[in-house]
Amino acid sequence: MAKSTISLSGEALPVWPKEKLFHLDPELPMAERVPPYQHNVRVLRASGCKLRPPLINSLDPAVIEARLQDNDATIARLKRIITALAEQVDSQGEASCANSNEDPDLKADPETG
Repeated sequence: MAKSTISLSGEALPVWPKEKLFHLDPELPMAERVPPYQHNVRVLRASGCKLRPPLINSLDPAVIEARLQDNDATIARLKRIITALAEQVDSQGEASCANSNEDPDLKADPETG
């Protein structure tokens, strides 16, 4: 059983019911992702925990779908940015090492010694 925490006012704070929450698999079709999200909202409300962003305190399937789609778009955008940056670093690293056998990260900075 989860231990409760006492607030400064002496009241027991709600405990995040992580063992009762469902994992939301982003690979599932949207129709299969909404019911587990609704379950989690109900469990968190019943526990007394406040739902703060990025969670939304809604059971409306349209609102949940919009939030999940927005989250999917953010994840896809971040993956594209990370991939582009990694490719840029790789290509710059290869170019700077082409004329040297030394690791460019280990070279001393001429300004700082």
